[in-house]
Amino acid sequence: MGTLERTETLTHRIGSNGRISVKTISGALRVRGIEGEEAHLTVTYRIRAADQVAAERALESGRVIVDRGPGSLEVETPERRLATGLAWLFGGARVGADITLDVPWGTKVRYETMSGSIEAMALVGDQKYRTVSGDIRLWSLGGLIEAGSISGSVSLDRGGDVRIRANSISGSIKVRAHRFHGLALSSTSGSIAVVGELD
Repeated sequence: MGTLERTETLTHRIGSNGRISVKTISGALRVRGIEGEEAHLTVTYRIRAADQVAAERALESGRVIVDRGPGSLEVETPERRLATGLAWLFGGARVGADITLDVPWGTKVRYETMSGSIEAMALVGDQKYRTVSGDIRLWSLGGLIEAGSISGSVSLDRGGDVRIRANSISGSIKVRAHRFHGLALSSTSGSIAVVGELD
C-alpha cells in the first residue's frame, strides 16, 4: 500500500462581493482574503492505494466536485454529496483532500465540515463556519461571523470591527477584536474569553 499526493488548482472570477461554499466530511479547509475579483482554489489529494493504476482510478472517482456560477463557486467532496459519513473508498483505495481558497476580501463565505479543521483570515464579508469535531481558527476578520463546533474550539485573533456569534458544546471559545458590534458566545462545558471594545 503506497501513498500518492496530487495538487490541482483552479481560478474563477467571482467579483468583489461573490459567494463561496465548501462542504466536506474531513480534511483541512483554509480560506484567505486577497485583492482582486478572482477566487483561486487549490486541492491537495492524498491517495492510499495498492499501486499507481489503482491510485489514478481512485482519484478520478474521488475528485472534488466544483460548480462555477456567475459570482459564485461551490466546492463539495463526493462523499458529502452522497450524504454518507464514510471515508472515500474506491476499489480498496482511500482518497482524502485538503482545500485552500484565496478569495476577494468581501466574499461571502460558507464552510461546512464534519471532522475537518477550518482556518480563515483577512475577510470582511458575511462568513459562516461549521464543524462537528474540528477546530475553527480565525485571524484578522471583519463583518458578520458565525462559527460553531460541537467538540472543537473556536478562536478569533486580531479581529477588526466584527459581529460574532460562536458556539461549542465542549470546546473553548476565545475572541479578540478591535470592536464588537454584536457578541453572542456560548459553550456548555468549555471556557469563554473575550478581549476588545463592546459597542
